[in-house]
Amino acid sequence: MRAILTIVSCLILGVASHAQLKWDTQKVELTSLPTDAAVDSKFGFVNAGDSAVTIEAVQSSCGCTIPTLEKKTYAPGERGALLAHFLVGDRRGKQEKTIRVQIQGEREPALLTLIVNIPEILRVTPPILIWEQSQPVEAKTFTVQAQANLPVLVNKVTSTNPEMDIKVETVSAAREYRVTVTPKSAEKAGLALVTIETTVKDQPKSFPAYLQIKPKPRQP
Repeated sequence: MRAILTIVSCLILGVASHAQLKWDTQKVELTSLPTDAAVDSKFGFVNAGDSAVTIEAVQSSCGCTIPTLEKKTYAPGERGALLAHFLVGDRRGKQEKTIRVQIQGEREPALLTLIVNIPEILRVTPPILIWEQSQPVEAKTFTVQAQANLPVLVNKVTSTNPEMDIKVETVSAAREYRVTVTPKSAEKAGLALVTIETTVKDQPKSFPAYLQIKPKPRQP
């Protein structure tokens, strides 16, 4: 009987402890500016219990999201905030990251969700150019267009495959470019990365595209 009472007491204390830390919200969604290098968000909370709460650790699901706390222990009634610093880098589109908050005495961490919507700055069409191995080579073209009403200057286009000749032409200054790629040879199959180096509002930005020489089909 004593063992049963002990288990019940532990369960009750566990629920009470879990309820002490009240979050203003456990999900934040925001939209970055096209030129942002990073964005910051805040998850506010209060210790709604009658004893101190200690946050033992915070961990993000991605190295691009850096969570920080001013301190670890909060007295009853004390407010605090977890700050999340998100590095935009070359990421685009909807980015969803999870932050795990481990509270002392709790078996399961509190889960926070940060969603960052990153506008598209540059659109590359098509995203990949493909040739067939051992077929006659021909020039193929990427169209590079600025988005979000931002002027984009294309400075240089390079490939990890040195056997590709690349030519960049301006269709409309700071708005649209044509990138023509011609393989010197299609003998060697493989995938190559193209890096489009640009300047957007005095900030350097790089964008990827791809080249592929597909292997010759096997004979039956």
